[in-house]
Amino acid sequence: MIGWCFLLITCRAPAQWQEMGSPGGGGIYGLCTLGDTVFAASTSGGVYASTDRGAHWITSSTGLTTTNVRAIVAHRSLLLAGTLGGGVFVSSDRGALWGPPGLEGRFVQALLSYGDLVFAGTEQGIFRSSDRGASWSPASSGLTNLTVTALAASPGRIIAGTYGDGVFASNDLGAHWQWISSGLYYPTILSLTVEGSTVYAGTMGGGVVGFSDTTGRWTSLSLGLQGSNVNTLLGMGNQLLAGTNSGVVHSSAAGWTPPNIIQQEFRDPDSYNYLLFMPRSRVEERNGKYPLILFLHGIDALDGTVGGPSDLKKVRKEGLPKILDSNNTFPAIVVSPQCPAETEWYYENVDNNRLMNRLLDSVIQRYPVDTTRIIITGLSMGGIGSYYFAIHSPRRFAAIAPIAARGDEGWDVCAIKDSVWAFHGEKDATVPLWKGQAIIDSLKACGLEPRFTVYPNVGHNSWTITYARPDLYEWMFQQRKQ
Repeated sequence: MIGWCFLLITCRAPAQWQEMGSPGGGGIYGLCTLGDTVFAASTSGGVYASTDRGAHWITSSTGLTTTNVRAIVAHRSLLLAGTLGGGVFVSSDRGALWGPPGLEGRFVQALLSYGDLVFAGTEQGIFRSSDRGASWSPASSGLTNLTVTALAASPGRIIAGTYGDGVFASNDLGAHWQWISSGLYYPTILSLTVEGSTVYAGTMGGGVVGFSDTTGRWTSLSLGLQGSNVNTLLGMGNQLLAGTNSGVVHSSAAGWTPPNIIQQEFRDPDSYNYLLFMPRSRVEERNGKYPLILFLHGIDALDGTVGGPSDLKKVRKEGLPKILDSNNTFPAIVVSPQCPAETEWYYENVDNNRLMNRLLDSVIQRYPVDTTRIIITGLSMGGIGSYYFAIHSPRRFAAIAPIAARGDEGWDVCAIKDSVWAFHGEKDATVPLWKGQAIIDSLKACGLEPRFTVYPNVGHNSWTITYARPDLYEWMFQQRKQ
C-alpha cells in the first residue's frame, strides 16, 4: 500500500463523503460493527474501536501477537481479526482481549461471517470454520488463484476477490468456485461489498467497479477516482464507510469527489513523484478520453534535499495545482511531477527527458488520456522546462504554455512543432523580459507563430494572473497534435 489510509463516511449515493477521524498506526484494511461500536483493522496498530461512529478511536489489541491486522469481522457475539502471518484471533468481549489464533502462520487478508460459518481468505486459498474460528478446513475448489484478498456475500452466494485474477463466486458455501470477471480490467481486488443485487469491488489502481447479474459484467464506477486503491468498503445501514489511500474517496451522482484533498499523491521510483488530478466534469471528454495537462513547477518546489524525504505539498502551493485543490470542476487530467533536488527540469546531469517520457507513458497506460491533446505548461524553471521537453520530445505535445521562461544557449528551438502561448511580466528581474522575447523571436524565425503576452508592471510572478485566465484553458483545449 502506498501512503496512509483514512476513514470517510457517506450517506448512500447520491451523496457526498465527509472525512472522519483516522485511527493511528498505519493503513485501514478492514471495518466492521458490533452493536454500536465500529472496529478498524490497522496494518501496524492492531485493532481500534470507536463508539461515536468514527469520530474518535481507542486501541483494542490486547492479546494480539502481531499488530498487522488486515481483516476484521463480527460473527454472532464474537469478533475475529485476520492478521498478516499470525492467523485468525478471536475475541468474545468486544475486542478487550484476543484469544490464541487459528490458522496460525497464515496471511489472512479477508474474513466473512455467513450464517453459522466463517470464511477466511489467505495466501493459500479460502478456509471455512463452523465452530466460531476454533478449527478450519480448506474450501478452494475451482479457484485458479489462491491469493484471496477480499470476501463478501449475498443471499445464496459467496464472493471472493483475488490478487491478480479478479473475482470468483460460490453458490454452495465454498465447495466450488466459478470465475466471474468479464469486463474487469483491474484484476487485483482489495475489497468487496454487496448492496441489493450489485457487487461492489474496490480495486488496486482502478477505484470502484460494480457487477450486476443482469449484465453479467463489471463496469467502472470511478469517474474521478481512476488510479486509486480502495482498500475496504462497508455497508452500514444507510451509510457507507470506506478506507482508501490518500483520503480520496467521495461519491456523488456525478462520480467521486474528494473532500479537501482533490489531487492524489503518487510516488514513482521509475520516473518522478507526482500529483494527479482526475476530471469530474465531462465537458472535454471525447470518446471516453480527456486532455492531459503536464504542469512543471518552479525552483521553490524542488523535492527537498538530495537524498531527503519527498514533499509533494510544495507542488500544491503554486500555479495550476494550487488552483485545482479548490476546483473539482476542471475538465482535464492534470499531472504535476516534482523535480528531484539534484537537478532542474532542463539540466543534463539527469536524463530528465527519458524520465518524463517514462512518466507520460505510465500515465497514458493507466488513465483515459487523449494523446492528441497533451499540453505542457510551467512557471519559471518549469516554463524553461516546458520549452526543453517540447524540443526533446516534439511528437508528444499539442501545445506548450511557458510562463516567466527563457530558452538556453544551443537549444534547437526549430524542433518545436507545437502551438505556443508564452507569458511574461514586463518587470521580471529573475528572468528578464528580453530573454523571454528572444526565444519567441527564434520560434518566429523557424516559421512558427507563437503568441506572447506581456503583463505591464508585473514582476517574476506572472503565473498567478495567467492560471486565472479562462481563455488560457479555452486555447489549450482547442489544440490538437499535428
